[in-house]
Amino acid sequence: MRMIAIVATVTKTPCPTKHETPRVYTKIMEDHDELLQSLLQKGLIQLPPVNQKAIKNIGGFCGYRRVHGHKICEYKKFKDIIQDLVDKKIISFEK
Repeated sequence: MRMIAIVATVTKTPCPTKHETPRVYTKIMEDHDELLQSLLQKGLIQLPPVNQKAIKNIGGFCGYRRVHGHKICEYKKFKDIIQDLVDKKIISFEK
């Protein structure tokens, strides 16, 4: 996994609304689960509370929501969080 350059701390911002232009995401080549752990260790993100109603026993495992049913790389909220950090130049994916 490549190193993530940390630039500043995170502030929460609202998600884009339906009326905005569709969001373009930075391609992340790193393992999403390793990226999640790195951001958690650095205190850049926090995990949401576990929604017991959302827990399923099929499909991939999402380390962000801590539920089965989808993989973290498929979870739009996680993609938005990462893209917010990139857009604010808090993290970068150096080559």
